[in-house]
Amino acid sequence: KDIAIFSNFEFHSLLNGRSLIDIDEIRAFSKYQNCEANHIVILWFWQFMHQSTHLDVSLLLKFVTGSSKFPLDGFSPLFTLTLDYDKFNALPTAHTCFNQLVLPIYSDYTTLNKKILLAIHNSDSFEMT
Repeated sequence: KDIAIFSNFEFHSLLNGRSLIDIDEIRAFSKYQNCEANHIVILWFWQFMHQSTHLDVSLLLKFVTGSSKFPLDGFSPLFTLTLDYDKFNALPTAHTCFNQLVLPIYSDYTTLNKKILLAIHNSDSFEMT
């Protein structure tokens, strides 16, 4: 009876998240580990996000969080970007339980772009709803 207050669209959104992904909203509510928000690799990551297709951003979210959609009430835990200073130009890794993307140190934006695309297009994962 309680779900009757929702329209079909509202109920679907509540269960599955929003298809529209706002990069600036994700960035505003992100946290950083082992780095500051102005580290060059972090800045390249946000450049990648802004320049990517909707499909690639969805795949990245799935890689990091287990869901290709933006949660209706935001990320919990927060979307977390971590730098791994022990790895150089390697593939990124993710911890879906913590909404955490671990980025190696990249020598340039092009390498970051290629490595993230390789990871998100070739990873087997599950999808959370």
